[in-house]
Amino acid sequence: EYRKDEWWTRSPMSKISISTVASDGIAGGAAKGKYANDFRGTAADWKDGVRPAMWLTTGEVIEQNGKSKKVNVGDFVFFGTYEQDNDLSNGKEPIEWIVLDKNDTSALLISKLALDCKQYNVWRDETVNWENCSLHTWLNNNFFKDAFDEKEQAAIKDTNVRNDINQFANNENAGGNTIDKIFLLDMREFKRYFPSESSQRCEVTAYAIANGAVYNKKDMYGVWWLRSVGGRYGAMAVMREVDLLGYVVDSNGGCVRPAMWVDLSSIKRGA
Repeated sequence: EYRKDEWWTRSPMSKISISTVASDGIAGGAAKGKYANDFRGTAADWKDGVRPAMWLTTGEVIEQNGKSKKVNVGDFVFFGTYEQDNDLSNGKEPIEWIVLDKNDTSALLISKLALDCKQYNVWRDETVNWENCSLHTWLNNNFFKDAFDEKEQAAIKDTNVRNDINQFANNENAGGNTIDKIFLLDMREFKRYFPSESSQRCEVTAYAIANGAVYNKKDMYGVWWLRSVGGRYGAMAVMREVDLLGYVVDSNGGCVRPAMWVDLSSIKRGA
């Protein structure tokens, strides 16, 4: 016999019966209602309704049509994977991103954490800029291939990256504009999207620390590169709290927060 107005729980009531919930919302053995003080339950071989329950990782929840058009600026989303806990035995971890901006089809993302530690350029040269630095090459080759599968790579937009003169530093070596999949924010974007000192701080991953990241052990905030030319000889602009002048390009300890424009339909919403 099948009773569509009742559904199973998993609680046993007697040797051969299980507690069910009736149409009035009262379960067998409850303090009041249809089955008040009835500890016999329903025979386990009856056919009652089934209401599956489960826990989900919030980052895996997407819209039923596979799209996430409701992603808003300020949301946290998941896209791609990268080593972060420095435990290589358990594989790469999902990358969490902050939505900085969006249009009808795409969202501008930046990693929530500083994912890795890299020099801006592997040698010191006063002509180094975003267009010709080694970090630019690493992001658009090594990181791009390591962090994203083929489907994710296809969802990352080609971005016309402007390389303006840094108005905060006396250095005009901006370089030419570039077409990038992955890039760093420049000083103009940094000031726009991170206007407060508290918003500018970024925690580093265990993997970045293992690779030499400079960070405050008390709060785990580290140094992260921008792409703009800095004010010192051969330096580029970076950020550690409110330090806007930059570090020498071949300095060790600077971390990487990749940014990119991604097709909205490919994004998995976070918490």
